[in-house]
Amino acid sequence: MKFKEILIEESLWGNPLYRNRVKKILEHPIFLQTPFHFIPNYRLVFDALYRPYLLKQKEKTLRLILAQKKGMVVKEAPENYGAVKEEGVVAPHFYITNGLNCVYECEYCFLQGHFSNPDLVLFLNYEEMRDQLESKTRPYGHRAWCHLGEYTDSLALSHLTEEIFFWHETAKQYPKIEWELRTKSANVSSLLSLPPLENFFCTFSLSPESAIKIYDRKTPSLKSRLGAIKKLLHHGHKVGIHFDPVIWSPNWKKEYEELFYSLFNLGPPEKFSYFSLGVVRFTQKDFDKTHQHYPDSSLFAMEFVSCEDGKKKYPYFLRREMLSFLSNCLENLGVNSSQWYVSMEEEVLLKKNNEVANVFI
Repeated sequence: MKFKEILIEESLWGNPLYRNRVKKILEHPIFLQTPFHFIPNYRLVFDALYRPYLLKQKEKTLRLILAQKKGMVVKEAPENYGAVKEEGVVAPHFYITNGLNCVYECEYCFLQGHFSNPDLVLFLNYEEMRDQLESKTRPYGHRAWCHLGEYTDSLALSHLTEEIFFWHETAKQYPKIEWELRTKSANVSSLLSLPPLENFFCTFSLSPESAIKIYDRKTPSLKSRLGAIKKLLHHGHKVGIHFDPVIWSPNWKKEYEELFYSLFNLGPPEKFSYFSLGVVRFTQKDFDKTHQHYPDSSLFAMEFVSCEDGKKKYPYFLRREMLSFLSNCLENLGVNSSQWYVSMEEEVLLKKNNEVANVFI
């Protein structure tokens, strides 16, 4: 991904620590010919004018913005967002806003409708983020989950920001906090240079190769992601897998069976920390934007209905069928029932006896 220019918030340059981080990014070989300018506040640019979140626009006009995130940086995640590491122990989930937008362009991504600008923003004030997280988790004895990559990919640009080194060191200081890097990237070189930690997880979103080619634009192939997973497992790092979003296709069952076998060729299920299952879903706003951007996409081959949680999803019977089939496949391949969970699905719950129950109907 090439950037038209780099915009730097003036407050970063006024702080010696942040200025050093900016310099390291500017000195990277891929940016030696990229012009840069200073701006008083990133929002004056980011919020100034609507620009579609489309790849053809990104390739012509995409800018990289380096900024300092002010205000609330750490937010509590919604219900059913992440894993429960210990049975019966309820730990809150938080995510850190360490960036806005993504170098990839997945057709189903909520970023399609979330921001009015596709420019990529990287926040470099990591210490302030850490301090807010410390304050948020203190009432829980620092027993919590922290997710990096809510509005951007955790690893895609880690070779530029070197942010992963900061969070790895922070994870050592707060061993009761479980840290999750969510990614579709195969850029694991920085992580491979660090020792494994019991509370530091790298989790990959995986789909069948056919779905990746159609919907996951500009992302690494399934082969590349599996290769990165293999390296991390070999080095002893904690790895989780998100089969999310699951998208219907005429051969979806066969394609997911093949995906599961490819994954477990890398190692038995017990080598992985956890798995999640999630069927494709949208807010109404995101659904409208995605349909506007990709009106002919096969993503809309199946009907979407409005659900009680306000989301647009497949009809209940189809979600039930998909979740039942996938969970049965996983458990038949040796995945323990405590290793997987259903993500962001308020209307259906996958019980540990593999029965799907509707909690509202």
